[in-house]
Amino acid sequence: MDALFDLCVQFLLWLADLLGVSYNAINIWIFCIIWPAFTLLLLGIIIRQAAVLRRLKRELSRHIERKQAAEPRVIGRPPDRL
Repeated sequence: MDALFDLCVQFLLWLADLLGVSYNAINIWIFCIIWPAFTLLLLGIIIRQAAVLRRLKRELSRHIERKQAAEPRVIGRPPDRL
C-alpha cells in the first residue's frame, strides 16, 4: 500500500511541476475543488436519469393500459383445456 501512495505522491509532484504550481496547490485543486465538483455533477446526472426513468415508466404504463383497453374481449366461451 505504501508503494501505491508513493506512486500517487510522485504523480502529484510531476503534475504540480508540469502546471507550475506547488504540491499543496495541486492537492487542493484535485481533492477540494475538482473531486467535489465532479461528485456533484455525477449526483445531478443520477437525479436527472432517475426522473427520466420515472417518466418513461409512466408513459409505458399508459401505453400498455391504452393497448389493453383497445383489445376486443371475447365473453362467453371458456378457453380450451388440455
